Amino acid sequence: MANNLGIRNRRLPALLLTLLLVFSFSAYFSPATAQPVTKESLVNIGPVWIKVTVTLPTELVATDEYQVPVTILITEVEGAGLKVFYLKGLRITIGDTSTLEVVPDTPYSLSPGRPVSLTVKLTPRFFASQMVPGDIKDTTIKIDLSYYFEMNDGSSSMGFYSAFTSIPVRVIAPRTYVYVEPYLKTDYDPFYIVRFYVDIWVKGEGFIENAQAEISGAPVQCYLLTTGKMNVEEKRTLEFLMNVSKLGPFARSQYSVTVKVTAVTPWGYTYSYSFPLNLVIKPVRETKVNLPSTVVANTYVPVSFTLNPPLDKDEQATVSITFENQPVYSG
Repeated sequence: MANNLGIRNRRLPALLLTLLLVFSFSAYFSPATAQPVTKESLVNIGPVWIKVTVTLPTELVATDEYQVPVTILITEVEGAGLKVFYLKGLRITIGDTSTLEVVPDTPYSLSPGRPVSLTVKLTPRFFASQMVPGDIKDTTIKIDLSYYFEMNDGSSSMGFYSAFTSIPVRVIAPRTYVYVEPYLKTDYDPFYIVRFYVDIWVKGEGFIENAQAEISGAPVQCYLLTTGKMNVEEKRTLEFLMNVSKLGPFARSQYSVTVKVTAVTPWGYTYSYSFPLNLVIKPVRETKVNLPSTVVANTYVPVSFTLNPPLDKDEQATVSITFENQPVYSG
């Protein structure tokens, strides 16, 4: 009994460590657990008192878009009566670098006691544009109102006014990693074809919006291919084909090829890879075959081949002959 307890006690730290790692990973990337909060602000723009209400999440994950509702209500007007009040738009700033101007097609007309509601879409390219995969940034959101109003006595004012100056928010860029592997295959039968392959796969968290591979320096049939959206653990293979036989006299003996691959995350971070390659092409020759029209079974048949242009001194030719899909000679 004591031995069993000793074994269990020795396993306990490992079990606790495993549970801690699982909990830490779940806490890092759990956008569904971040609950939105509602903030209210009462601002005074000249003689006009305005109540602004906004609901937004406490965490912004760079794979998602967020719809943020904003409600503006004039609660009181001091002094002379209000003739018109227009909400021309909103300016939303995250940290010190990202600013979003929200301008409606026509200004919103506000009057006391009648709220105006609008929805602002926050995209990853706005709130996480300068982040790399795995970044976590604690910052603030500032919301300004763009307004114009005129009183009955003829006085007026226009400009920006800060409804919220510092709403705390955490921005998370998932650990999205892109792996790339190019390789080459060559076929000689029935045509001389060079095939470029690029394997692309995604690891970690989230997804990528698109990956593309481009071949430059070689006359492939299509030089640019894309994958579209790719999720984590997904793999795609892009294939480029260069038909040397059909190129004929346009084929050169050597090409300086570059395989370039880029992959873009939802918040705009771009992975970029470049693979240079010196591609040597074997000469393409015209082949003529001479053989008798009638042969006798189970006897040797003379067959001759002529290559134009002929082989160089350092070259060798291999001949393979099949009859009814069965190999009969190779050498």
